[in-house]
Amino acid sequence: MDFYWVGFIFWGCIIISLFLFLFSIMTRNSFWMMISGFLITLPALYFLGSPSLWWIAFVPLFPFSLSFYMKKQIVKSS
Repeated sequence: MDFYWVGFIFWGCIIISLFLFLFSIMTRNSFWMMISGFLITLPALYFLGSPSLWWIAFVPLFPFSLSFYMKKQIVKSS
């Protein structure tokens, strides 16, 4: 496995996560927001090893918390 594949997988996870994040905000779908959070977790944990990028570990918490909030709003409105 070449090193390039690791980069493609990480950048693919980031791009797909951003796309799903925007898609889930537009459609108000908590499931896709959760998937977006799962996809951004792997690159966030990888960059956590850098001393200057420790704050990236908190990036996946944003989609997860929004997903929980969206789910709570959907249940409350029903």
